[in-house]
Amino acid sequence: MEDIRKKFEQLKALLVQRASPVLGDALMKTFLSALEEYQRSLVSALEQEAQRMASLKEENNILRGIAGVSEAEIRAKLIEQGEELRFLREQLIGSKKKLEGSVQQNGELRLSLEQSKAELLQSHRLRENEQKKFQESLASLTREMEKLSLAVREKQQKLDFAREQDRQQAVIEREQAEVDIRREVDNELRSVVNRLRTLCGTIVGTSQFCIERWGRIRADASAGQSKLPKEDISLLSESLPDLDLIFNSSQEIVKIMDSYLQMLDLTTPNFTALNWLLFWQELRKKFSEGRSRNRVRITWPIQKEYPLFVSDQRMLAEVFAALIQTALDAMKEGGTLDITGQFALDRTVIRFADTAPLIKPEARDKIFVPFADVNFGHRGLDLHKAWRLTVKLGGTITCEPGKTGNIFTVDIPCQKENLNGAVLLS
Repeated sequence: MEDIRKKFEQLKALLVQRASPVLGDALMKTFLSALEEYQRSLVSALEQEAQRMASLKEENNILRGIAGVSEAEIRAKLIEQGEELRFLREQLIGSKKKLEGSVQQNGELRLSLEQSKAELLQSHRLRENEQKKFQESLASLTREMEKLSLAVREKQQKLDFAREQDRQQAVIEREQAEVDIRREVDNELRSVVNRLRTLCGTIVGTSQFCIERWGRIRADASAGQSKLPKEDISLLSESLPDLDLIFNSSQEIVKIMDSYLQMLDLTTPNFTALNWLLFWQELRKKFSEGRSRNRVRITWPIQKEYPLFVSDQRMLAEVFAALIQTALDAMKEGGTLDITGQFALDRTVIRFADTAPLIKPEARDKIFVPFADVNFGHRGLDLHKAWRLTVKLGGTITCEPGKTGNIFTVDIPCQKENLNGAVLLS
């Protein structure tokens, strides 16, 4: 009995070992359940057979001990035991058939599993081939897209470059056209102003000649040497104020036109390094005659060393000259003009403090507007020219009341980044 159990366990372990890779978890559980059911049936039948054999052995022993049992009874007992053995045999045969059916079913399941596995492998290979083709197609499409994107980007860059070139060219042409128009207008204005200045110069010369001639006539009349009638001399005396007005007005017109022509000439700054010593010497030389004529004392900001300063020397000289001339025209004899400066590496601040009559607050607000106050005459245009040139140099100019007069302050930045030509050390 024990040997049969061990052999069955070995057979069961062998079947599990061979069927497990094929059946899978679900089918393997069914197969093990069938084997266990078969094992239980076989063990039960074997135990019953063992019990039966023990009972028969006991009965045989009993029969041997009983001498008075008939043969018919013994035969009947044997037949009964034979029936029981036949029943047990049939049970064993049934269990064997169930086991054979389970084995056959296991084989069919294994065959089906192998077929499914083969189909799965084939499907997997097909999917791998399709994925490989898809990856190749995707890579090819990506390369084509990159080429197309590169071509589109290059074309767009070319279009953008061409568009930018066209825009810049259009801007240049427009600016050039505007410059040409302004130059043409400026040339026409210059021609007209030059012509008017010439005519006004003629009027100045003629009126001055007439005034001098009338002076000689009046001197002759006073000495009793004049040949003109007294009526003519009286008429000339009445006309003398008109001649003076014509002379002074013509001179004023000439000064205004000179200032305007200078503004037309000074349009674009030419930044160079300034030699401050030479700069102030030239201004002193220019205004030495007017200073002595008006008996005005000018203090200049001259020092031994100056930091490097870059600006347009001609424009800056015109700004300072306009402010100095404005002060000279406004001050009386004995006036003073104190010019001081703060010279730094990044900017220069120059102050012009005069002793001229204070400019009224309402006039100070628009003092740099040309001819805002007709009483200024050409001085109004000179101040406007100073403001306009200061703005071109990137600076500012202001006017404020001082202790004894007016203070004009010019703040000019150093244009080192726009330096043209060699650097001059002052």
